[in-house]
Amino acid sequence: RGASGVVIPKYGESLDQGFFLREGGVFLRISDHFNSLTQGDVYTKGSWRVNQVFRYKKRYGYEGNFNFNYARNRFGDPESPDFTDQRNYFLNWQHRQSGKARPGVNFNASVNVGSSSYLQNNSFNNSDIVRNNLSSSVSFDKRWLNAPFNLNVGLTHNQDIANQTMSLELPRVVLGLQRINPFERQERVGAKRWYEKIGFTSTLNLSNQADGPEDR
Repeated sequence: RGASGVVIPKYGESLDQGFFLREGGVFLRISDHFNSLTQGDVYTKGSWRVNQVFRYKKRYGYEGNFNFNYARNRFGDPESPDFTDQRNYFLNWQHRQSGKARPGVNFNASVNVGSSSYLQNNSFNNSDIVRNNLSSSVSFDKRWLNAPFNLNVGLTHNQDIANQTMSLELPRVVLGLQRINPFERQERVGAKRWYEKIGFTSTLNLSNQADGPEDR
């Protein structure tokens, strides 16, 4: 919503990174369904950050936003033993599909993944700075309307910020067969016979998990 235009940056001074221009950029309203926001920060001691946001929406279909950040954080005097020079990233993707979009098919995503030090170095929200973990979930569900099958494919991600470790379940696949009665007559006369009550169901589960340091 709103017209395309320039986003005026904020200015000020950071004790560790020097004077700055922050959150300046360009907003583009490409259509009623899609817009883009590009912003950046720059500091006199060499730190900088780029942020790209895409927002999209289709009525009765889906909506979401994709937000990617990349930053170089330089703290302190380069001649000091306490000087740090880090490159950090953070990705947030939220996607929601309307139940009216495709009957029998559903896709949703909530992704939060990045360098453990990104939020501490670049966020001005206290809850982000003290955050201990990040998690993500992506799921695809399909139910066949004319067959007794349902499928779920998912991805999960959990990240321990303090220990800089990550756990991924990729992929997780569940294929289910709803209860069927193979001996049941299509056109039955009289009471149901004992063998017509025989039925079965089945579920197949596949998963793969990986654990390790986030920068592996």
